[in-house]
This record gives sequence, C-alpha cells and structure tokens, in this order.
Amino acid sequence: MWQDSVVMVKELFRDKELTEFIIATIPTVLGINESRRLLQALRKEQIPCRRIIINQVMLLISHTTWVQQIAQVCTNFVLSARPTVEVFCF
Repeated sequence: MWQDSVVMVKELFRDKELTEFIIATIPTVLGINESRRLLQALRKEQIPCRRIIINQVMLLISHTTWVQQIAQVCTNFVLSARPTVEVFCF
C-alpha cells in the first residue's frame, strides 16, 4: 500500500547515515527567509541538514553582508557561497 511507501520514505529521509538535505538559497531577504522556514520544517521532521549553498553570490557589499549574516546564524553548518555563472547556449 502507498502508506507503507510513505513510512519507508520518511525513515529514509531521517537516516543520518544515508541521507542529508542540502539547502540551496540566494543572498536576498526572501531567499534567506524561505531557507529559514525550510530548515525549521526539516528540523521538525527530524531530517538531517548540515549544509547550505548560497548561489548567485557576486562581489557586492550587499551580498557579502547576507553571506556574513547567514554564517553568524548557521554556525553548525557547512556554508558554500557560489558565484553567479553565466551559461551560454549556441
């Protein structure tokens, strides 16, 4: 039955040895707030999350400030700031 599958998936998501949820966000107020709510929901469901990827980081003062604020709040996390990458299709 589908209920058994749901239970199995929940157990898999909570298994710290097999699964980790990685949050990806952007350095904006909306991105940070959405990530904070997602992290709270993951913690409530006991789903492991130890890493946050910050995409679209440019060498702007505003982005640097956001990354610093995230780092202060998420002291137990591995943070990875990724620059904006342009992809061209020919």
